[in-house]
Amino acid sequence: MRGPHPSFKGTFQAHVPDDTSQALRSVKRINVPAGRRINHGKTSNFKNAWSARQSGDINNTTVGHGQANFPAPLSDKSRVVFQTIYQPIPVYVKTMYSLKIKTEYLQQMNDIFQPFITKTGQINNFFITHEGHRFEGFIENDFAQTNNVAELGEEERSYETEIQLRILGYLMGQGPNDEKPKMSFVENSVDVKIPRERVILGDINTFLDKNDEGKGFYRD
Repeated sequence: MRGPHPSFKGTFQAHVPDDTSQALRSVKRINVPAGRRINHGKTSNFKNAWSARQSGDINNTTVGHGQANFPAPLSDKSRVVFQTIYQPIPVYVKTMYSLKIKTEYLQQMNDIFQPFITKTGQINNFFITHEGHRFEGFIENDFAQTNNVAELGEEERSYETEIQLRILGYLMGQGPNDEKPKMSFVENSVDVKIPRERVILGDINTFLDKNDEGKGFYRD
């Protein structure tokens, strides 16, 4: 196995160092988004709160639909909470495997050896999967073939071919010794609330009866 090499890498080419500042060193990691899904529970809470809201003066408070779980149109994409899953940038490693084929007859060797040349088509790469991961592999062009046919000894006749397989693997995180979480989950903001200072601006308190003293001004 060989570590990262600039000439043999996967999708992520550039090196992006982690944030080494003292404030973020314990938690910050350079991550990339791996997937996104809707948080149905929080989205439902925001939708219901928006549907059942009431605002305005004391005589007119029917702004929302007045009920929870009100069916919203499909075109309404607002107030949806998305949960984005982030993972560390993969570090690519090269792993070499040696496959040896040994037969007693030449025809047997030809039958076994031919698919390794024709299966991948005009190029020599293929893909393998394991536990949800997908790796790219390459069949080396040089095949080491040996036999003992020319020798007139009493040993068993054999044909042997060695095929080299080069696999582009990747590692994410530092495994059991990693101090940072391997996966992180981030949710988007839905509403930004900025309170209004009504006393300074001299707003009228519309929720106070006009017949009360003070004429309804907040500063009064």
